[in-house]
Amino acid sequence: MDNINQHPKVSIIVPIYNGEASIERCVRAILDQKFSDFELILIDDGSTDRTEEVCEKLSKEDCRIKYIRKRNEGVSATRNLGLSVAKGEYIQFCDSDDYPLQGWTMNLLDLITKEGTDLAICKFRRNDGMQSIQKNIKVTFYERTDAWNLFRRILLTSPWNKMYKRAIIIENGLFFDQSKSNGEDLSFNLGYLTYCKGKIAVTSEELYYYDYNDNGLTGSYIRDFWNIKRKSMEELKVKMETFMDFSKIKRDYYSYYLDGALQCVYNNLKKDSKLSFGKRREEINKILQSSEFDMALKECDITSINKLFYVILKKKSFFVLYLWIVLMKIKKKVFSKR
Repeated sequence: MDNINQHPKVSIIVPIYNGEASIERCVRAILDQKFSDFELILIDDGSTDRTEEVCEKLSKEDCRIKYIRKRNEGVSATRNLGLSVAKGEYIQFCDSDDYPLQGWTMNLLDLITKEGTDLAICKFRRNDGMQSIQKNIKVTFYERTDAWNLFRRILLTSPWNKMYKRAIIIENGLFFDQSKSNGEDLSFNLGYLTYCKGKIAVTSEELYYYDYNDNGLTGSYIRDFWNIKRKSMEELKVKMETFMDFSKIKRDYYSYYLDGALQCVYNNLKKDSKLSFGKRREEINKILQSSEFDMALKECDITSINKLFYVILKKKSFFVLYLWIVLMKIKKKVFSKR
C-alpha cells in the first residue's frame, strides 16, 4: 500500500509498553485481516526495551501504520492520545500482548453499521484453556437496559472486544480516566453506554485472543485495591440505576460486590504485597468491618454461596477467614496431585 488513506473507515489504537516480544505478532494479525480500510495507530508509552525499533520497522512496511512515541504516562493516557489523533469513523482498541482473530474488524463493522446500532461487541478467546467450540454463530441485539446482563457476561469490562462510533466519543467528550489504575476500561464503557441511543449488537463469534493473566493469590498485588473497588462498584450502581430498574438486579449486584470484596481480601495476602502479617490483618479487617461489606452480606443471594463459607463471612473475623483460605489452598494442592 503506497497511498495513505486520509479518511479510513476504522481507527485501530494499540497502546504499547515494553512490548518487543509481542507487538509484531499483534500487528501482523491486524494487517492480515481481509478488511483493509483502516489506520493502525501504535502508541509507545515510553518503552525501555526494543519496542521502538520493532515499531519503526513495521511502520515502514505498511503506510496504514502510524507510530507515535511518548513519555510514560500509563495506558489510559496512551489510549486517549490515540483517540485524539484517530481519523476513522469507527474506533477499535487492541492490547499489544493480545491479537485479533480473522473477522475482528470486518464482522464488528458489519454489525455497527446496521441501522440503529451504536455499539458492536464480540466474544473472545483466552489462553487459560477455556476456549469454547464455535458452532452456530448468533447475533443478538440488546438495549441499554440490558447493561447488567452484558456486564455479568464479561462483555462490558474491556475495550478490545468492541467497535465504537467515534462521533459518540468525540461529541460527548469521552476519555479514559487517567487517575484510575484499575477499572478505567469499565468506566469508559459505562460512559459510552450513557450516550447510546441505539442498539447494542453482540455476536457469539470469538474474534479476539486475550492473553489472560490470573489475578488470584498468584497475581500481582494492587495497592489500595479496596478503595478502588468501592469507587468502581458505586459508579457501577449509579449507572445501572440510570439504565434500568435496579431492584431487579439488586441481589446479584451485591453478590458481585461480595465477590469483589473477597478479591480485595486475597489481594492483601499476595506474596508480592510486602505487607507484614499485622498490616495484612489491619487491611483485611478494614474490609470485613466496612459498611459496604455488611450491606453485601445482607443483600446478596445467599443461595449462590457455600453455607459454611457464608457463616464464616458473617463472623467478620480475620483469623477465622484466614484459616479457611489456608485450608482451601491446602485442599486444592492435595487434589491437584491426584
